[in-house]
Amino acid sequence: MKWQLLDTPGKKDLTEFTLTSEEAIKLLEQAVAAAEKHGLVWQKEPVKLTPSPNLVALLKRSQDIAAKTPADATAE
Repeated sequence: MKWQLLDTPGKKDLTEFTLTSEEAIKLLEQAVAAAEKHGLVWQKEPVKLTPSPNLVALLKRSQDIAAKTPADATAE
């Protein structure tokens, strides 16, 4: 995977680097181990998020509108 570091706003030369999934996993494992040495805990169990009823209603309305909108109208 190729990444670009957004450093200074307006800077033309972007810093680019690559990171494979294996490297990303190793980096995460190292960061978690270092954090644990300082007493910080990494949440190992998945966090379950539940949307509010208002958010669910908003998403349903958004999907309904998108389904009724002609495909060429969204390209504008």
